[in-house]
Formats: sequence, C-alpha cells, structure tokens
Amino acid sequence: MSMGNIFRWFFGTAVETNTDPVGERIKVRCDGVHGDEISDADLPYAQVILPTTGGGTSGIGENQQVLPGARVTGFFIDGDLCQLPIVIGILPHVAKPPENKVDDGSDPVLTSIRPSTRVFQSENNTITEAVRATSSPTLDERKKICWEFFSKKSSIYTPQRIAGIIGNLIVESNIDPKKHQDVKVIGDGKGSGRGIAQWGSKSDGNRWQDCIAFARSMGVSEYGLVLQLQFIHHELQTKPYHCRNFYKTVSVAAATMSFCRHYEGPRDEGTPNNTTISVNENTEDTWKGGNPWNTKEGEQERLKNAEAAYREFTESP
Repeated sequence: MSMGNIFRWFFGTAVETNTDPVGERIKVRCDGVHGDEISDADLPYAQVILPTTGGGTSGIGENQQVLPGARVTGFFIDGDLCQLPIVIGILPHVAKPPENKVDDGSDPVLTSIRPSTRVFQSENNTITEAVRATSSPTLDERKKICWEFFSKKSSIYTPQRIAGIIGNLIVESNIDPKKHQDVKVIGDGKGSGRGIAQWGSKSDGNRWQDCIAFARSMGVSEYGLVLQLQFIHHELQTKPYHCRNFYKTVSVAAATMSFCRHYEGPRDEGTPNNTTISVNENTEDTWKGGNPWNTKEGEQERLKNAEAAYREFTESP
C-alpha cells in the first residue's frame, strides 16, 4: 500500500505529549478507534504538523506545545490500518465543566469536550467502525475484522482462503491477539504460543519475536488484532515455507488444510487414517514424495469453523 492512497480523518485526545524518545511526536487516543483495552503505552506515536516558519531540522525552530487532555484532529496516512497518525491542529475547549454547570447535552461548549460516541460508517472502510469502537470485541466481531481485512488487502485472498485462515485462527486462539498458551514450557513458565496464530517464542522458532520486531517497525503494539493480521499477510508474502501452495488452493477444505499444515504447523495426532481430511486437490492431498499427511491437531474443528465462516460471510451453502 502506498502512503496517501487511503485517507482517513480522526478526532482524539492527547494522552502523552513529552515521552517520545526520538522526537516531537505525541500519543493520541482516537475516538472510535482506540478502545479501553488499549493502554496509553500501546498507542501509536503521532507526528505533529508545525508551521513552515520553523527550521524543520536538527531541533531548529518551533516545538509542538500540545498538552495532555488537548482535543486534536488529524488523519492516518495508512488509512484504515490506523497506525500512522498525523496531527494537524487542536480544538479549543473547556478542560472540564464548571462546578455549577451540568453536562446534559444542551450546552454546545460542554458537549464539544465529550469524546465522540458516534459510530462512523463508510463504504470504503476496511475495518468496520462499529467493531473498532468496541472495547472488547466478541468472537463474531473479530471474525468480521479478519474477513474485511483480508478481503480488502488483496484479491489473492479469495473467500475460500479467508475462510480457511479464520477456521484455523479460531482453533488456535479464538482470534484473541492477547492469547498466551497456557502449557508449561521449560524456562518459560507458560507455553510458547502467542497471539492469534500462536506464534512460537524463543523456544519454538522465534516467530513471536519476529512479530514484535514487525510491530516495532510500525511504531505500534504487537498485541493489536489488525497488526497481527498484517503480520500474517507479511509472513505469507515473504516466507515461502509458510505459504507453500496456499495461494493456489480453490476449495475451503484445501485452503484450511494448507494454512494448517504449512503456516500453523500443529502437532500430529496420528498417522494417516480415515479421519485425515482429503481435499482432492493436488495442492494439499500429499506431501514429500507423494506420501499422505499425518492427521493434524484439530483438523475437523478447523474445517468446521472455516466452512461456517464461508457460509456466514458469503451467504452461500
């Protein structure tokens, strides 16, 4: 995605204005984007536009003077990913209602300082605003975020392939970006799996560390759902082993098993038997040397969830 191709405005409240270790950026809690589950520390840094009368380099010229609690407006240069905010101005307001005033919605001054509760809707939104505004999205809402993310990301993500991803993520984590595997691992205290795809930590391939590095490169928290979906796309695009034939699959079953066997790589539940899913596609029926696949953990549940997601979002039997 080229920066600037997708444009999205925001209104928000400045929460940290002097903690940026590298410059004059601030942190803004944007209305309808950042729910209560996102801490101030996990908010992305926002660049503040300054007048052209300043030097603009090496600390020469004006500095931003935004104070915590200020109402600001701006836009995201990465559109609906909402990770790269730019602040272009502030909205003057009364910091708090006078003691003898009651905020009953009738006073335009007092009303203007309340954070917006409006749910913004747009046909071009990648992620539904009603879902963004929910502090604790339900599983159904998280599935919708996944579906909309991949369907807008690229035409290479067919409905069958998106359904296959969702079916696997439900089994792995219930699509919970903060999921931490609760099986004890030596030296860890908990299992190594983290996030919606249960990426392994140091004891299991370092993929979670890769996710952290990916998040840091974008200046956001690794625990964001959209960030983790973006990381899945990144791995599928840059790591051939994790992708294999996924982009060649046609059916929901083939996409589900391709993502399961190559991207997730769960443990074997046994040797090939009559419970092993056969998808009747050259892409996924056999592996090395034409040998059949061993049965993977949760195969049937993954496919059941994928087929349900396909029916839900395509309204197709």
